[in-house]
Amino acid sequence: MKVASCRFLLVAAILTVMTRVALAHPHMFFSSTAQFLLDDEGKLSGLRTVFLVDELNTLYTFTELGVNADGDQILNADEQEKIAATVVEGFGH
Repeated sequence: MKVASCRFLLVAAILTVMTRVALAHPHMFFSSTAQFLLDDEGKLSGLRTVFLVDELNTLYTFTELGVNADGDQILNADEQEKIAATVVEGFGH
């Protein structure tokens, strides 16, 4: 009887941990860099932030926005604007 109780508790503990791990999955992987822009005099004139987003999130975003429908991996100005607007909107949430 004690062995069955221990097994039950062990299984319950494992399932609890697995459930919490499943709920804690990341939604997006990205890396970012900052580039400091200097004018002709060497003074800071701007800052450019570059984000590199994972392939799965990129595929999802492209599909949802209907960009790169021709699959040529080249985004026109309208497609770039759609993506930029979506990213900026995402930072507001």
